Amino acid sequence: MEYKYTTPSWCNPYSERDMELRFMLSYLYEKSKTGPISVLDVGFAGCGYIPQILDIPNIKYTGLDGDMGRISGRSLHMTEKDRQQWKGILNKINYIQSDIINYQADQKYDIVMSISVIEHIIPMGYSNSNNSTDSDIRAVNSMKHLVKDDGSLVLTFPCGITRRFISPTNKMKDELVKKGFTISRHDILIYDKDRYNQIIGDWNIESKMFSTYDGSKFVETNKEKALFYYHDSSFVKSICGLILGRNNE
Repeated sequence: MEYKYTTPSWCNPYSERDMELRFMLSYLYEKSKTGPISVLDVGFAGCGYIPQILDIPNIKYTGLDGDMGRISGRSLHMTEKDRQQWKGILNKINYIQSDIINYQADQKYDIVMSISVIEHIIPMGYSNSNNSTDSDIRAVNSMKHLVKDDGSLVLTFPCGITRRFISPTNKMKDELVKKGFTISRHDILIYDKDRYNQIIGDWNIESKMFSTYDGSKFVETNKEKALFYYHDSSFVKSICGLILGRNNE
């Protein structure tokens, strides 16, 4: 049976997040048809898509996040109703509190995924990463180590001409502005062609998706247009989705 994606009620149709969910959920559904699969979701705290993943048969889901405040819901910007719903989700899943870069595990997974997370690692974690400018790439490499030999890594992130944005409330705001960051609403890194290639490394691209905002909605586009999009602000208008597999040659 073909998977028929339905936009969840909390998500605007053909928004940035809707395009990411179409890409990710369709892939998980196709893989689930082959039998039980283990999934590790890096940066899962507060993600509204988890119930849809749990509805897909044959998936054993585990979430990983380094921020206990976000895992518990205490530091999430939610209404009390949403916070209670989140607590209900937590009771249904396995989860791990750990920084992905330092996470050590014996288990490997059929699918490791991280949806719209890696772009926040540098600006949000800058003060805790020894002023690292490659902690996002290190995080992706850590994810790769957790993928089974025949497994996949699923990532989505904003792309375009390099921009680095920080929010006005970022504790490292003054230092980061001196280092080329621009103040906007969100703490986000935009991925250019070079950083896109660093993420891929020596892995194979099994599938990819590029989408840009046309003024009213996100539409699928080509790699060149997406990777050379210029963002005026941290409101993302160009995104990429990648499914990567090991190069076993």
